[in-house]
Amino acid sequence: MTQEIRTGQDNNKRNQEQETTTTRTMSLDSFEQWLNAPSPSFNADWFHLEPNETQILNFHLEKDEPPQIVEREFLDRANPSAPPKAVKRVVFRVSTEDEPLRIRTWEVSRTTATSLYPLLKKGFKKLECTRRGSSIDTSYNFVPAT
Repeated sequence: MTQEIRTGQDNNKRNQEQETTTTRTMSLDSFEQWLNAPSPSFNADWFHLEPNETQILNFHLEKDEPPQIVEREFLDRANPSAPPKAVKRVVFRVSTEDEPLRIRTWEVSRTTATSLYPLLKKGFKKLECTRRGSSIDTSYNFVPAT
């Protein structure tokens, strides 16, 4: 069984988005701690696939606890004066075939989560995942792995 999904919109209707920024003041000590803290986007606890990369993922799901849903705000680059758009993301806990004991966080769009759900519901917890494209043109292909 192969499922391919598209995240994004047709090039003619593309809304390029970026995360909103928040300005805050902090002491020099706090600033130094912030500089030395690992960034979530580069944190080793977060999972990320590069374009055209394929990985075997093990999904760590709790029976009584569904995946976490978080809300992020994005700005429309085509219309910077528009208010930020709230987007819901689904958080999965995954490990790779290479590092099965290292459980990391993978935050995906609702579209990707909707594609994953039928496979996870059927009991497939080990999936081959391939990323195609980048940015708004990203799509993922999921196949049960043996």
